[in-house]
Amino acid sequence: MFFFVFFFRKFADASHSVGFLELDAEKVIYFIDDNLLNVSKEEHVFDAVIRWFHYKEDQREADLAKVRQYFLSETGLFQT
Repeated sequence: MFFFVFFFRKFADASHSVGFLELDAEKVIYFIDDNLLNVSKEEHVFDAVIRWFHYKEDQREADLAKVRQYFLSETGLFQT
């Protein structure tokens, strides 16, 4: 539970943690889609997702498509 509270309040720091980098795609989407996420710029979220992907790039190619859909959705960062 502590990780979740820390994550939402200190996203910039938490997104560099191994805990974040080890999350599965569904949890990454859950966090980046939550209104409680505290970021000064949406670009920080995008950068965190790119870091997350590259951490296990060979295992996350299919997952990246799921996360990418969030960025292109009506509720995502880059609204269409």
